[in-house]
Amino acid sequence: MTVIDETYRFRALTINGKRHGIRLENRFWTVLEEIAKEQMRPVADIIAEVDGANPDTKNLTSLMRLYALQWLSENLAKLRARTDIAKTGSVIQACPSPTFILSEKKKLHSFNAAFVRYVQMRFAQQDMDKLSNQLRLQIDTPTEELILQLKSAGKVFIHDGFTLGMQDRRIRGTINIYLSSAWQEDLIICHVLD
Repeated sequence: MTVIDETYRFRALTINGKRHGIRLENRFWTVLEEIAKEQMRPVADIIAEVDGANPDTKNLTSLMRLYALQWLSENLAKLRARTDIAKTGSVIQACPSPTFILSEKKKLHSFNAAFVRYVQMRFAQQDMDKLSNQLRLQIDTPTEELILQLKSAGKVFIHDGFTLGMQDRRIRGTINIYLSSAWQEDLIICHVLD
């Protein structure tokens, strides 16, 4: 369980020529400071703007908590939209080389048309539904290890081998692997080289 910092901080600010005392939890001050940094202006100016936009509010401290939560919620929604798994899948569709995406749980998340052609040519299968049910894919390095290497070593990509198998036939190839952090989980994008 996460330990919550319940420490408060008091600040006296001049807002629209009037002195106000605001006592907020440290975390809310941190969020307001992040907002101020992003907008390149003082925290006091942000508080004055929020206060001025809500003249009927009698509790400025509560208003600032709500403002910070609203800002966090909006930014979280933007982050989720930018890192959605479906968007990652759609990006590889534009890639001209055979490409597939594996989840950190080793699930084949998606692949592009070039990968379908690559597999069909090697296994002489025209029916991709049958092919996808019987196809086995294995990367030489464990997925968890690849993700750790890509995150910790600051590497842009890792060169690795892979095996595709169906029934009693196996083929080997090489891939370049990139990390794509989706909102739900880490994904690895694999570009087939040969």
